[in-house]
This record gives sequence, structure tokens and C-alpha cells, in this order.
Amino acid sequence: MTILLPCVLAAILIYSVTSTTLVGRFFSLKPVVWVGKLSYSIYLFHWLFIALTHYVTGAREFSMNTVAFIIFATFICAILSHYLLEQPIRKSTLSFKQAVIFLYLIPSVAVIGYNLAMKKVVVKRTHEYDVISHVNLEPVEFHQKKIAVLGDSHAGHLTQFLNYVGNKEGWNVEGWGDVLKCYGLNSQEPLETLNEEQKAYCAKYQELENNPVVFISMFYNLKRGTDPLPRITAWEFKVDDFDQRLKAMIAHFAKTKKVYVFADVKVADRSPLRSVYLAKYGLDKYLAPIGELGDTKTTNEHLRKLVQDIPNVTFVDPTKYLPEGYFMEGKPLYVDQDHLNNLGSLQMGKGFAEKETLISEEVKEKWLK
Repeated sequence: MTILLPCVLAAILIYSVTSTTLVGRFFSLKPVVWVGKLSYSIYLFHWLFIALTHYVTGAREFSMNTVAFIIFATFICAILSHYLLEQPIRKSTLSFKQAVIFLYLIPSVAVIGYNLAMKKVVVKRTHEYDVISHVNLEPVEFHQKKIAVLGDSHAGHLTQFLNYVGNKEGWNVEGWGDVLKCYGLNSQEPLETLNEEQKAYCAKYQELENNPVVFISMFYNLKRGTDPLPRITAWEFKVDDFDQRLKAMIAHFAKTKKVYVFADVKVADRSPLRSVYLAKYGLDKYLAPIGELGDTKTTNEHLRKLVQDIPNVTFVDPTKYLPEGYFMEGKPLYVDQDHLNNLGSLQMGKGFAEKETLISEEVKEKWLK
């Protein structure tokens, strides 16, 4: 019904214009007719300025001044487009063949060529801050890899944290993220849909026989389906009964291993990189300050309570050692809204190592000898 409403109202409007009613006389006024001629250009340009304004300000609701700017810019561009582009094309004497070549083929080739030429530039800019240059990373010392790391990309972004702390304490880790599917914790590979090859993998590796210590870190809220989330299709990553499945896996490992469960990092309500990109054009001053999306602190506390009574399990929260805010000396600590870059991960490791010990000598003696 809501889909039909605009159509019905448009039909009533068209009918009213052709009549001698008050509505018809209003839409026959020259200024209104002129705006009508610009309507398609207005339609095209208003979305452009709304999108740009949202990107520059980060605001979900615009002030009256901002709305006025959008209307003004939309009308200026619509007028220029109407008189400098639409009208000359309509009045041109090009044949059909010429019109296809000059108005369709050449512009299309130009746009496609530009996109192809700029592809490398866009990709480079997109991944420019995945790894912050000039970050002094200590060489990873070799130790026997007896510690397994389970999780998703929120385990992956702990790499520099684990390397730094591991160097200080004398241990290395190895990733076993694929094992999650064996415990029904990967929505992309549900337990009931695993093929024979995947089942054979689980039969061989899911017990992590060579790893007496296990680290676990995930984007818990994403797998729990807790809104709000910085994903367009967040529902695709939700795992049914996630808390119960996670606890069951942890309890299973804890029977024969030492298990560490890591708290998750807070989620930003926009990417810190937006500030970096806009700063190049002096537009970052218009951005609203970065805030937190959701309540990761509550999630971490819930996670701590979930595992606190399981023997051989330790809950670890290194996120409190992240530098305040989302930047350090003008450099971003995040690569997007919820992943640390190498600088953020390393700084968290340095802060943690100054105050705490992750794997104590007692644990090493019992589990890593």
C-alpha cells in the first residue's frame, strides 16, 4: 500500500494541473513551471549533495543552515545543467548515429577509462592506513608455537599486540581461525552444512592437540547480532545461540588446556580514516567528533561473567591500554570502525606489557613446558 501511495498522489497531481482548480492554477504559474523544467536535474543533484554533506559532517540529521546549503547548491547545479547541457543537447541537429557516438559512446568510454585509470589510486588510498609506516616493530623472536589463536578478524588485528607481548614473555602464537566452524561458530560455514572435506579437517584438527594454550578473540557483538553494527548485512554473520556455543567450546578446551578469552575493542560510529581523508582538503573541521557505536563495555562484562566459573579460563582486557581516542600523534589507531591497525595493536601491546603479564611463569611451567 505504501508503494502505491506516491503513484496515486502523482496521478492526482497530474490531473489537478490539467484542471482549472486552485491547484491547477498554482502549477501553471511561470516560476512553478520553471522549477518543473529543472525537476529532473534537481532530482539528480540533491542526492549528490546530501551524500557529500553526510560524509563531510558525519551528521545523521542536518541543521537548517546545512539544509539551506544543500538546496542552494542543488538549484545552482540544476540550473547550470539545464541551460548548459540539457537545452543544447535537445536543440542540437545531430543525427541518430551522431547522437549515439557523441552523447553515449564517447562519454561512456571516457567514464569507464577514468574509472579504470583511477582504480589503483582508489585501492591504494583504501589500504593506505592498513599498515602505518614508520612504526618501529620489534623483530619477532622464534619460540615454539604452542599457543593457538582462535577467532575472526578481531583475532587477526591483535597480531602486533601478541607479537610484542610474546617477545617480552617468550612465546609465539599460530592462527587456527578455521577451527571455529567445527564448533558451529562461523555463520558462513554452518555446522550442519559442512562437506566431507571440512568434516575431515575438523576430525583432524579441532582438538588442537599440539596447543596446550588457546587464545580466543572475536567480534562478539557481530556474531551475537547485537545492534547497532558497522555492517550493511550484519544479519549474515549472526550465529544462533552464540553465547551457548561459545561457552561450550571454551569449556571443552578448558578440560585439557589453558584458555584466555580476550575482550573486544570498542566500535567507532564512523571510520577515523574519514578525518584523515577530509583533512587533506581542510574539511575535517566540519566533522562531528567520533563517538562509540553500541556498548562494547557491556558486552565485555557479559563475556567475563559467561566464562568466570569455568576452570582454567582467564578473561583478559587489554583494550584499556589503548591510547585515549582513536588517534595518536595525528595517526589513526583503527583501519576502519572496528579493526585496529598495526599502530593501534602495537601501542595496546606496549601499554599492556608495562602493567601486566599475559602468561605467567606458573602457567608456562604447567602448560608450555
